[in-house]
Amino acid sequence: NYKIKQDQVLCKAFQEKNFPMTILRMSNIYGPGDITLDGWGGRSLEFFRLLRDGKKPPLPDEGRALLHPGHVTDLGRAFLNAAERRNISIGQIYNVAGEYALMTRDYIGIIAKVLGVKAEFTYLPRTEIVARYPKDVSERGLQFACQHMCASISKAERDLNWRPEIPLECGLRENIDWLRANQKL
Repeated sequence: NYKIKQDQVLCKAFQEKNFPMTILRMSNIYGPGDITLDGWGGRSLEFFRLLRDGKKPPLPDEGRALLHPGHVTDLGRAFLNAAERRNISIGQIYNVAGEYALMTRDYIGIIAKVLGVKAEFTYLPRTEIVARYPKDVSERGLQFACQHMCASISKAERDLNWRPEIPLECGLRENIDWLRANQKL
């Protein structure tokens, strides 16, 4: 994993050469300017079109994997707070995310609500999802979508005087509005 290797290089540089590093980790960033995470572990517009059109996109593992999305604006504020608190943040690693984690199916349910449709999906094995949507789904993405991605943000709250401010539904509405305004959805 590239992220782990990057973290290791930075931590080693800090330990051996006092290189001033701070690492902020966010498992799932969303916001205007990008496609939000879909239920397949990627950022496929096809998933959201299926949902929008009432065609019940399939989810792997009953949609039980935990996500901990965070808005890009909150991530930016965390970077700013870390820079302003260099005396504390240098040499540290922080998890940064939204206020709470939720299951993938609940996350997709919020997106459906924002889209103004009923949250309907099916549950299928990963191999069948890949076979049905080979242009839009990868086995690696589905593997990612089936892992729990949530972490404690308490260290960032304490050291950086940071809290997530963007409520998930509001942030996803902003994201979907951006997709619509840019004729992607």
